Amino acid sequence: MFKLFRKKNAIDSYSLHSVSEEWTVKAKRQGLSINMQLALLDERHKQLHCFEDAYVRGYLFGFTNASFQYMDALIDSDELLMAIQYLAHSEIEPKLDKHYVVKSASMMDSPLFNKGQMCGGNDYFKFMNREIIAPLGLASYLRGDVII
Repeated sequence: MFKLFRKKNAIDSYSLHSVSEEWTVKAKRQGLSINMQLALLDERHKQLHCFEDAYVRGYLFGFTNASFQYMDALIDSDELLMAIQYLAHSEIEPKLDKHYVVKSASMMDSPLFNKGQMCGGNDYFKFMNREIIAPLGLASYLRGDVII
């Protein structure tokens, strides 16, 4: 996926000004979809520190990326990809800022991040293809129902 994970300066330079209103709405919609999973959890499972987990970070990235792949959206730059990720993440939790997204992107070599990313992507595609009723991989992981 682009040069994103090799060039830190590309990651740091993304701008929300380059994102159209249509893309902004779509990205935020993905954040709301993840919030639906978080609504199923009690407070101890959805505290802010849970977002520091590599699996959780990967899930958020994978879910958002899959949604844009499913729409056949043309993401033609690293900057646009990062802006979309930021918009989706900030809809989940306002404290998931640009620095959070940049750090998540730098974790691509983490096996736990990759497992989360795969689960997030699979959850999205299975849901859209009506193979599952709702994407619940993140909620299951945070509850401890998933053994990694």
